[in-house]
Amino acid sequence: MILDRATTADPGWPAGLTWLVGGQAAFARLFARIDAAEHTVRIRAYIWRDDATGQALARALLAAAERGVQVHIQKSADACTHEWHEAGGQSFFHKRLLMRQHVTATALHGFYGPRPKVARQRPSDLADALRAHPNVHLDLGPHHDHAKVFVIDERVLLLGGMAIGDDAHFELLDHMVEWADPAAVARFRAREAGEVAYDPVRPWDFLLNPGAAGEDLRTQRLALIDAAERSVQVEMAFFGDPAFTDALCAAVDRGVQVTLLAARKAGKLRWYNPQVLNAIRRRTGAPEHLRVALYPHGVHAKLLVVDGAVVDVGSANFNRLSHEGYGEANLCLRLPAVGRALAQVIEGHVAEATLATGRIRASRVKARLERHFMDRAGKQALK
Repeated sequence: MILDRATTADPGWPAGLTWLVGGQAAFARLFARIDAAEHTVRIRAYIWRDDATGQALARALLAAAERGVQVHIQKSADACTHEWHEAGGQSFFHKRLLMRQHVTATALHGFYGPRPKVARQRPSDLADALRAHPNVHLDLGPHHDHAKVFVIDERVLLLGGMAIGDDAHFELLDHMVEWADPAAVARFRAREAGEVAYDPVRPWDFLLNPGAAGEDLRTQRLALIDAAERSVQVEMAFFGDPAFTDALCAAVDRGVQVTLLAARKAGKLRWYNPQVLNAIRRRTGAPEHLRVALYPHGVHAKLLVVDGAVVDVGSANFNRLSHEGYGEANLCLRLPAVGRALAQVIEGHVAEATLATGRIRASRVKARLERHFMDRAGKQALK
């Protein structure tokens, strides 16, 4: 699904902003933008799988580099353990792991299955070609950067929650925003460099973690929920930050219509996520104005819509890892035209889901283990 001023027929929709719902729309637009790049392509990536989608992106970048485009890739080394144990088990860049990383990947793979060992890594001629090309500037870490950002020719910005891989391309519910506006790109680059502070009064701004000195991603996002008067709609891959659990419960208690959409069975945190959702239902008494929607497919989105007028989207989950450890990049829009459109999109996804009417089944023991894994990852990211 593609949302822009033309498809919404709303004059309040900002020029140059295109909302891409789902990986097929997002990757088609991303590949087209890279194919048209003339000067620079800048990428911040977390997951990059060695599968058809990861390889297609590499070929597009090599083609750009061949015609003289300067390609800058910052790829998080922290993601390698997930790349080794998820999906096809192939990391595009990280073919060797440190011993502690291999132990972590093996533990995660044994916990989630289905195979007892992580997959043997296949060599990648495409990855080697990117490393060797003089127009490709590759930084593989040691970043704990969870952001997903593409900047093309300093004129077009694509930002959202999508990883680079076949699962993000074809399977998972997720969002990406394209903003073809040099002013928006300049603002993002200034925010990224810490040159300007986040401005909660602007109609739109970028909310980053880490951002400029004194900023707090958690505080700014909590303020959006705390200010809700009528509705809070959430599509979220991972929950678990106690402050957000408290804020959502408080919103329900003051009568706000709260809708929480998550995967029926998540790839990770498949027991801890339901435990958090069960806690919200239990603490609030599960009134009619609280809806917990269990989506039949994987959910990797990080989307919040407040009162149908304020939208927060990007790479940051509602968990402590996003708020305390990882680098993140979100876009906050106080634009009713965008809020109205996204509120309808979420309602469409809720219609495809099953509403929880009782306790969601989840192993408490495995939920505690998942929380331990998350806390351990957060401590590692903070080192």
